[in-house]
Amino acid sequence: MYAEEGDPVDKGTVIAKLSDRDCSADLRKTRAEIDAAQAKLKLLKAGARREEIDLAKTLVARAEARIKYAQSRLGMDKELLNSHLISRREYEETQESSGLRETEVQESRDRLTLLLAGSRPEEIEATQAEMRRLTAHESYLQAKLQLLTIVSPIAGVVTTHKLREKVGEHVNKGDLIADVHELKTVTVEITVPEKEIADVRVGQKVLAKARAYPQRQFESEVLAIAPTASTNDQPVLGRTVLVTTRINNAEGLLKPEMTGHAKIYGDRYRLIDLVTRRIVRYFRVEFWSWW
Repeated sequence: MYAEEGDPVDKGTVIAKLSDRDCSADLRKTRAEIDAAQAKLKLLKAGARREEIDLAKTLVARAEARIKYAQSRLGMDKELLNSHLISRREYEETQESSGLRETEVQESRDRLTLLLAGSRPEEIEATQAEMRRLTAHESYLQAKLQLLTIVSPIAGVVTTHKLREKVGEHVNKGDLIADVHELKTVTVEITVPEKEIADVRVGQKVLAKARAYPQRQFESEVLAIAPTASTNDQPVLGRTVLVTTRINNAEGLLKPEMTGHAKIYGDRYRLIDLVTRRIVRYFRVEFWSWW
């Protein structure tokens, strides 16, 4: 924790930092895998070394020399067989040896062809795809590490009680870590009975009094009216509509969650209209079907 209750903070100030042990270990592992993939890709693109190609050519030449000798011996043994100087079995052994030498020649030539052709394009593309996957995972981990540093989204004052005692706690995604309130201006919510909301409009003057400062009045105007009505905690009020205003709090007198009363100044009415309006309104709503 880098802040405590009551500390003023600016926008972007670090409030807390979550443990990054697991994420850092995963990032190091991913970077090692990227290095290995880069080395493999470099080898694939470079192809065979000159020394490997020269060695393969030497093996081909040696195999070709052996097949020439085997074929020459096979010809001599055939003449000896015809002259009945060697057995059929000896001739077949020489014939088998000549066949093996032909196979060795073909294998040596195939190996040289592969070295000269270089790496398969499919293998290079597969390694490149693996590198892209690892690079994307690295970017994801880096972004995740940045999110582990909790900063204040606004300039204000830390209001969470005993914030430093949270050190060591386990938190899940979406958990609240600290409250920061911007106290230079405070948003005030006023509950207006639904029967009176027709007289309220945006821009009307508002005077508010907090219970903590009964001698002070705070002036503002209606900023917004909620689009829906809701049930109030006080049953006597019935359903209410939330009206919002914002009050200048440069002196820092008003605190979050304070309560009080407010007056919204609407249109002017005659005294007789004010006395009878609720009665008239009641009959017009409850008994409108009589007319």
